[in-house]
Amino acid sequence: MRKKLRRWETAGAAFVCVMGTLLHFAYDWSGKSSAVALFAAVNESTWEHMKILFVPCFCFTMAEFTAVRRALDNFFAVKAVCTLFGVLLIPAMHYTVCGAFGAAPAWWNIAVFYLSAVLTYALSYRALLAGALRRRWMQAAGLAAMGAMLGLFMYCTFCPPCLPIFRDPRLGRFGAGGMR
Repeated sequence: MRKKLRRWETAGAAFVCVMGTLLHFAYDWSGKSSAVALFAAVNESTWEHMKILFVPCFCFTMAEFTAVRRALDNFFAVKAVCTLFGVLLIPAMHYTVCGAFGAAPAWWNIAVFYLSAVLTYALSYRALLAGALRRRWMQAAGLAAMGAMLGLFMYCTFCPPCLPIFRDPRLGRFGAGGMR
């Protein structure tokens, strides 16, 4: 099981890196489609970078579940915690550098995304093997948390609060509607 899980988690990190990169551009490529906006980045805000990590993680989690569900009784709880860790790592690293240096260079934002993806799946691999979070109610809570996070990302695409994390640093706008 260890070898199979390592392959799945490595594939997950690669999938998130590739799909997240594509989702970064998909909204513009689609002609600013509202349907695509639900899953893709609509601007350069930190929130949208968090979304393009979460969405591929969510999709890969559902696919991976079909392959490993019988062997792991801690799957959804671990995936929810590790995905949340990866998503929160993005603003933590971004704002740490911005606070220390005043701004983050573009290469840093790209590195933060890829590093967050790799660390998400490295942590997931270790936690799944360690048997963390095995209780049945934790699995239901993990699955519910993943669904709630997806809903939150979708909702905030069109109705973002006027908070700095949602603000596009280039244009000063918020969300898909581009409101100020």
